[in-house]
Amino acid sequence: MPADHHPEVGSVTDHARQVLHVTGLSKSFGTSCVLDDVSLEVDAGTVLGLVGPNGAGKTTCLRCLLGLTFADAGRVQIDGIDALADPVASRRRTGYLPGETSLYKHMRGQEALDFGVSFYPDLDREVLDFCLGHFSVPLDRKVETYSAGQKQMLAIMIAVAPDVPLHVLDEPDKGLDASMRHDLRRLIEALRRRGKALLVSSHHMAELDSLADEVVFLLDGKTVDPARVRGQRELLARGVRVVFRDRPADLDLPPGTVSTERGDVCFLEPAAGVTVDAVRAAVERYPHRRLSTGPASLQEVYEALYLGDLAR
Repeated sequence: MPADHHPEVGSVTDHARQVLHVTGLSKSFGTSCVLDDVSLEVDAGTVLGLVGPNGAGKTTCLRCLLGLTFADAGRVQIDGIDALADPVASRRRTGYLPGETSLYKHMRGQEALDFGVSFYPDLDREVLDFCLGHFSVPLDRKVETYSAGQKQMLAIMIAVAPDVPLHVLDEPDKGLDASMRHDLRRLIEALRRRGKALLVSSHHMAELDSLADEVVFLLDGKTVDPARVRGQRELLARGVRVVFRDRPADLDLPPGTVSTERGDVCFLEPAAGVTVDAVRAAVERYPHRRLSTGPASLQEVYEALYLGDLAR
């Protein structure tokens, strides 16, 4: 194979099967409720994003559904297996990237890779070849010589190389530079084409916005009602979102414009009979760091939900 040729991953078309089904998952540590009646599902060939602020319960949720932390209540099925009753069997059907990467630093990269995948009966050779062709990970060197990004990429390889129906990735883009994040996006897209189900937790909204088929928001251990998320999306799309460099004391806006502030973000909703373009034109005169109209990005929805819903 020529040195500049990188293998691509073929497609698998069976995308209708539900791989992960979670209902009523709850967990408390002492008097602190970390998860409260969390439900979610992921089908084959789809990516579900899991987002929320630090402490929202994302990592605990992932650990509970994998049996690494015992849940107090709920039901988890992974590829038809009761994961809470038989966590060992369900883990053999799941590739997992933990939020805190832990590798044996005295091993060479190839040894760490071989050891990590040895717990699974089968490997997806096409996915592994894709990683070997695209990831700049020096497998002949000891892990202790790796950069943080190289360690993360090696851990990702260990999580995706097994031929399993579900991959759970907790902040896979942590510590990655722009080039590595590009390779990660291509990998996730390739896994989706292979018919794999992916549950991905991340703080990088732009990455998830382009990759996830659906996003679940966690807040104080609970999933945010999808109707509430849709409502915020619809409201944001009706106005102008702006982050000023220096907030003007007085804004010269079309009459009746309603201004609502959440953190650094100022949301401007036009009055009846006034167009969004008219409000945008008025705002563009002021120095700003960000200005947007039209469909809201995942980052903007996140800010609206976690800084306080915009009133209708």
